[in-house]
Amino acid sequence: MLLETTAEVSGHREQMIPKLIVPFQPFDPNPDRMHKLTSEETLCGPYVRDNIAPNAAFLMRCAGAPWMFFVPINGYTRGSQFTIMPWDDRAIPGPERLPKEEGEAVMFICGNIASVMMEDPENEIVIIGYNWSPRSWGQSGYQSIPRLHYQEFGLPNLANLSDDYLQYANRKILKREQPLVLASVVGGFYNIELGRILMHRIKEGFEGDRQVFDNLVDIEQTKVGFKGTRMPLKKPLDETLRFPGIHAEVIQPLAKILDQTAVDMTRTFTDQDTEECDRQIEEAMTTPNMSPEQRQAILKFLTRVPNLYSADRRLRNIEGLAGKYPEETINYLRNRANRILPEEEGPAVGLKNGLAYALAMRFDKKTGQSFLTVYAAVANGSGGIVEGTEGVLLTRPSDPFPPEEMAVRKRICAESIAAALNSRNGYHRFAQVEQVYLHL
Repeated sequence: MLLETTAEVSGHREQMIPKLIVPFQPFDPNPDRMHKLTSEETLCGPYVRDNIAPNAAFLMRCAGAPWMFFVPINGYTRGSQFTIMPWDDRAIPGPERLPKEEGEAVMFICGNIASVMMEDPENEIVIIGYNWSPRSWGQSGYQSIPRLHYQEFGLPNLANLSDDYLQYANRKILKREQPLVLASVVGGFYNIELGRILMHRIKEGFEGDRQVFDNLVDIEQTKVGFKGTRMPLKKPLDETLRFPGIHAEVIQPLAKILDQTAVDMTRTFTDQDTEECDRQIEEAMTTPNMSPEQRQAILKFLTRVPNLYSADRRLRNIEGLAGKYPEETINYLRNRANRILPEEEGPAVGLKNGLAYALAMRFDKKTGQSFLTVYAAVANGSGGIVEGTEGVLLTRPSDPFPPEEMAVRKRICAESIAAALNSRNGYHRFAQVEQVYLHL
């Protein structure tokens, strides 16, 4: 995890937050063919695919389902970064709804990608993970595309970076002028409560195979804090991702816990209809030729600011969760419900529509250690895999497009990954590369 530093400002030592300066990263030599998708556009599966296609590297089949491997234009790093995403119109917001065989094939491919990236001398840290916030639309950020997409990327040694890549932001100024941005990197007490819930459910009533889970995760050394839940992995990142059962017995059960927690907490405090949110997103993603007016109506519903329930209603709802969640969490919810002032009731302005989180698995070349981290940012979308788990801000330079050598390096890295996927670390019976697009 990247650490804050201090700097002399007007005769005082001020805390500073690291900020990565990362340009857009078009794989296509003609970046005008792409743009950052709007909220309405992300609800149209064919449009999303058409926009991403210029950055495509290769198409894969995972248990028969098409998945695309592409370079995201809104990257997190100047180093290697890739995204893999279902290439059809299914509504799959996260691992909780991904078929088991398909999920295992996806993880196997990610493991082979990780092997290549872990050997890249420019990568000191390698991360794979996803942002999850399909119900968190509206005020301050949300999952960029309301379907599962895994990000895999490398970060260099920040101590050796120049000022055109790494700068620092004054924490005091951020707190005053951009509190939600600051919250996305420093975390909050809700991460402790979410960690308690995760630990409680893992130890009692966990849906996954505990033998597989315990082979991969050191639950006894897990740490819970403001910056999320940090679980040490017993194997290197690439071996973990290729381990049979990593999706079905580890990632998917955790995702189900987090999904249900999001539903319970949202319904406890607000009148947001989570089932209707899911239904409308599925309708938008799976209905061909939906009119712009229909999508606008769905977007209007998804971005509606929910109303906070009254104190009595909140407390009644919390009592209904007793026994399902740890007593410490129930007490925290009671205290939180009582701290909301009467004048704050009504539209929940400043809150997100529903809980969101990021789940990331991380390898540190310097220490040789790997971790799985779950991080929530209730007021600011999913918090991001980088912002939340690494504690850094992301911003774009004044010239948003990269030099040509960066694009060339990404193509070379994509070629090496394509060559390694189905040969270097063995084959998976449900995973194979089908078509390569590296001619772009």
